Amino acid sequence: QWAAAAPQPPAEPILATIPGLQQRKGFLGMGAETMNMVVTPMRLILATVSQQMMKEAVAAARNEAKAEGKGWFGQVAAQMGWMEVMCRQYASMPPDAILARYPGSFAIPNAYVSRIRFRESSTDDEGRTEAAQLILDTTSGKYRFQMKGTQPREARQILRQVLPHAI
Repeated sequence: QWAAAAPQPPAEPILATIPGLQQRKGFLGMGAETMNMVVTPMRLILATVSQQMMKEAVAAARNEAKAEGKGWFGQVAAQMGWMEVMCRQYASMPPDAILARYPGSFAIPNAYVSRIRFRESSTDDEGRTEAAQLILDTTSGKYRFQMKGTQPREARQILRQVLPHAI
C-alpha cells in the first residue's frame, strides 16, 4: 500500500504583486507600457499588460460579478477591479510561466537590485498631477515606473520584506 505523496511547495513562490506600474517609452516618452510587478524571493518579474489582456480581465471581472448575481451597477464597479483578476492569475502560475505567457516581460534578480526609491505624487502650479514613482537602481541600470495601481506605502511594505538591503 503506497501513500500518496504530499504536493511539493513551489520552488519559487509568488509573495505579492504590485499592479499598475507604467514605464514611459517611445518618442519623447509620450507612450507608456503598463506592467505588473510579481515579487518572489529570488526576483522581481515585470509582466507586461497589453490592451487585449486588460479587456479580457475587465470582461472576467464583469462575468464574475454577473455570476454572483450583481446588477448592472455592481458589474460596472467590478470591472474597475480588473487588476485584481490579473493578480489572481499570476498567483496561480509558476514564475517562469508568467515570463513565457506575457511577451515583453522580464525579470530582475533580487541580488541585482541595489536601491529602491519612491517619489510621492505631486501637483504642479498649473494643477497637473504627476503620479507617484517607483525607481529601481540595479546593476544593469535604472528603471523608473509611474505607480497607477498601488500606493507607495503598500509597495514599500512588500518590497522591504524581500529586499531590506535596498530600501
